[in-house]
Amino acid sequence: MHYQWIPAVLTSTFLLFGTAAFAAEEVKPAPKSATAAPAKSTPSKASPQTKKPKLVEINSATAAQLKTVPGIGDAEAEKIIKNRPYPTRAHLVTKEALTYDQYLAVKDLFTVVAPDPKKLKK
Repeated sequence: MHYQWIPAVLTSTFLLFGTAAFAAEEVKPAPKSATAAPAKSTPSKASPQTKKPKLVEINSATAAQLKTVPGIGDAEAEKIIKNRPYPTRAHLVTKEALTYDQYLAVKDLFTVVAPDPKKLKK
C-alpha cells in the first residue's frame, strides 16, 4: 500500500530519459555526391613539442651536457659526475646525486651504458 508511487516514478523516469536520448541523437550530414572532389589529407608536420629530446648518458656526459637537461644545474651536474659510475638511472637517487622528486622529473631524459664491472667502486 505504501509503494503505490513506485510505478508512477519509474514510468516518468523512462519517459524523461527516453525523450532525452532521442533528442540527443546526432544528426548526420547527407552523404556527399560522387562528383565531389575528395578532401586531400596533408601530412602534418611534427610540432616542436612532440620532438623527442636527446638522451644524456650519465656515465660519460660532461657537466655542460648534463646541464642541458631541465632541472639540472651546476650543483646537480657536479654531484652526478662525482658519484659515477651508475649501473642504472635509479642509482642517481641511491647515491644521493639527485632527490627522488628531481629524479622523477628527469629520469626519461637520461640513459645509462652499463659500466665495466671491474671499474665499479665498492
